[in-house]
Amino acid sequence: MRADLEELTYLIAAGEYEVDPQAVAGAILKRRRGGQPLSEVLVPAEVEGRAIRSEQAEPAPGGDVA
Repeated sequence: MRADLEELTYLIAAGEYEVDPQAVAGAILKRRRGGQPLSEVLVPAEVEGRAIRSEQAEPAPGGDVA
């Protein structure tokens, strides 16, 4: 099954498929109701490096330009 996951990941990255977040969330909730733990449903993302926290404060929101 790992090969299927790798192929699907490639197809999504190549733009062959779009991921519908609402459908994914619905499927996760459906599996949870069936007793399947989240550790079997969600796969952690593989990220390069670590998150970097900025030391600068976020700028205050400006006025509405519309």
